Amino acid sequence: MVVGNLYATDATLPTYIANNLLPLHLHTRIHAIHNYRESTYVKREDELSATIVGSKYRKYASIIPFVQKNYDEVVVIGGENSNNVVGILQLLNENNITATPFLLKQNNPQPRGNALWLRLLCDEKNIQWIERHDWPQVEKMAAAYSKKNERTLVLPEGGNHYSALWGAMTLAFDIVQNEKDHELYFRDIFIDSGTGMTSIAMILGFAAQGHNERKFHITMIAGNRQEYLNLLQKHTEHIKDKLSCTIDENSIIFHDPPTAKSFGAVNATVLSEVKTIARITGLLVDPVYSAKHFLTAKGVSTAQSPALLIFNGSGFGLAGFQQRLCNYL
Repeated sequence: MVVGNLYATDATLPTYIANNLLPLHLHTRIHAIHNYRESTYVKREDELSATIVGSKYRKYASIIPFVQKNYDEVVVIGGENSNNVVGILQLLNENNITATPFLLKQNNPQPRGNALWLRLLCDEKNIQWIERHDWPQVEKMAAAYSKKNERTLVLPEGGNHYSALWGAMTLAFDIVQNEKDHELYFRDIFIDSGTGMTSIAMILGFAAQGHNERKFHITMIAGNRQEYLNLLQKHTEHIKDKLSCTIDENSIIFHDPPTAKSFGAVNATVLSEVKTIARITGLLVDPVYSAKHFLTAKGVSTAQSPALLIFNGSGFGLAGFQQRLCNYL
């Protein structure tokens, strides 16, 4: 299934979205996961791309056409271990769009994982390294750089830009299609949150279809609740004319990871869970996001079943953890 015939419905929004996306395959399957969390299905967003992590692929599906119409260069903000930086660089290179990463400078004499993939995708001479003490000003620095060329877009961390909304919203339409295909209904949906962009777009996608009775369980991998709600309000304003119902903030339930709560923290419990998940479910999950997300969902009881657990990560994210994981085999 590709976007050209995506999500048969009488609504006009899916057609509008499809007309503003790259012609990518944006359908992923669901299946039951046994012996991990009772009455739970997993949505395999990891299968969207081998090297672009999870639902970020959906965001880029609308970011890239927006850039092609309006810009020649993209400033990409993030850390050198960022899934978003590595993901968007792949599609910017593919579409012959100049990329200038503004990255947090780290002492990394031997790059591994994303830090290595980043250097394969982008020559270091094209990277603007930002000292940690200057990092709070990175967006201002990027904006100043972009003024040299009016056709330069500054893409915030996590691809958190309104042009990503349309692509990211396809997740909600795809879940509804999964439900129709399997004759299921998921009242409780679990999704992780870094910048919040993907989960917010999903919530808006359900609102666009008139679905206001679901419960959205958000695992807060980064950020805080108020920042999340502020971003939700901001993006709701962007598309309020296309929503079929209002969003009840009481439908959004925030959860903190039960361990390694700080963003980027990975401890023995998380690494052990990576192995447990692999052996029970067959899923290779990254420790920074997905293992914490699965741990969180496993500890939450839901009134109705089945529930849907969205796997937004990828085994690709294990690349920087091989040596530490060897201790848990």
